[in-house]
Amino acid sequence: MMRQSQTPIAVPDPHQEVKQTLKTGRHARFIYIYLPTLSISRIARQNKLDEGAPIAIYQQEKGADRVRYCNQAASSFGISIGMSLSDARALCALCRFFPEDYDADRQWLVLLGRWCWRYSPVVGVDEERFGLWIDCTGAEHLWGGPEAMLADIDARFAGQSLQAHSVMASYYGAALAVAVTCLPKAPLIIEDSQKAHQDILYHLPVSAMRLSQEQCDELAAIGMCLIGDLCQ
Repeated sequence: MMRQSQTPIAVPDPHQEVKQTLKTGRHARFIYIYLPTLSISRIARQNKLDEGAPIAIYQQEKGADRVRYCNQAASSFGISIGMSLSDARALCALCRFFPEDYDADRQWLVLLGRWCWRYSPVVGVDEERFGLWIDCTGAEHLWGGPEAMLADIDARFAGQSLQAHSVMASYYGAALAVAVTCLPKAPLIIEDSQKAHQDILYHLPVSAMRLSQEQCDELAAIGMCLIGDLCQ
């Protein structure tokens, strides 16, 4: 647990999810909070910039500097992720460009994860996608129920001008997949039933299963584009 080790957890232990189900007769409950603009927000605050102004972050990829993240204002000028830095500069002279600082982003993500201890002692970070997860099993009632708990999380992140997409589900992978793929505008709760999870997950692309791009391309080549296609 983060509280004990001060070290972020990467993903929950799937064996614990199974043990929880067998012991209590109900599934564990997880909240996944996706923070797609975390890096942009950190840069804006660090440099005292208006987050509504065009901002982009770049990294070196295959010998060339390419856009890694950009906000909506930068996108409105035609700047997109993967674009070369030189092309992006040519599209918008007003855009501010910054090199990616993974360590700084990670430190902020860990601080946000520690702040989430207010909701549960079991919290972790997903460094790859800039997300946080909370094992809230049995804690929902302390906040007046699942809806009130997610509403409080959403309001607190919004109060810090941080874009957050939150999903509560019975499985970590399900909450992550829906939060990252669907980008729900309001906190979303998937009921604790197999059917409820299937109704949502089966319509998501196979990339939501955290497969490599090569694996997704191979599945697409044989007509397997959605998770539901794999369950026929």
